[in-house]
Amino acid sequence: LLRDEFAERGASVRLGAVRRLERFADFLPTRVVVDATDLAAASLLDELRAIRAAFPAAALDVLGFAPRRDEIELLERKSGLGAVRVVAKPFDVDFLTGAAF
Repeated sequence: LLRDEFAERGASVRLGAVRRLERFADFLPTRVVVDATDLAAASLLDELRAIRAAFPAAALDVLGFAPRRDEIELLERKSGLGAVRVVAKPFDVDFLTGAAF
């Protein structure tokens, strides 16, 4: 759904798993959207660090169900990952896709 929504708005979109980042070596996104199943999982920070290493200039949007204040603060301010925004599910698709790419 999100891939189609972004594409309809003119974005160049690729869909993939963190464990296969090498497939995107020729792709330099300005934004990466991550659908997280557990914002408190230690593995999420590792995955976000891998994404940041692969795409250092990209903004990161992390989608998570009912994020707690401490999860938002960790990911957005204390992780050292740079431009990260936590977006609470459910969210307005127009809000997410309407932000600058």
